[in-house]
Amino acid sequence: MIGIDELARELGTTPAKLKRVWPELHRRKGMPRKHSAGWVWPRALTVAWLTGQAGIRIDVGGNDNDETPSLGAHQAMVDAQRAALHARYGGRS
Repeated sequence: MIGIDELARELGTTPAKLKRVWPELHRRKGMPRKHSAGWVWPRALTVAWLTGQAGIRIDVGGNDNDETPSLGAHQAMVDAQRAALHARYGGRS
C-alpha cells in the first residue's frame, strides 16, 4: 500500500489537495481507487499508473470539459504495465 503522504509527494502536491482531487483523477486520468479502509492505494497499481503519467496536472479544472480523451491515459497505463512485466520476466514464454 502507498499512503497519501507518499503519493502526494510523488504527484508534487499536498495531502489535503490530493484528498480533494483524487476522485477527479480517477475519473479523468484512470488513477486507481483508494482502499476503503483509509487514505491508502494499492502500491503496484499506483506505481504502474504513475509510470504512465508523464506531466500529469493536479490542478483539475473548474468545469467538466476534458481536453484529453481518457483512452490515451488507459493506453499509457497498459504500456507501462507491459514494460514492467517485460522488465521483470525478460520476455520469457
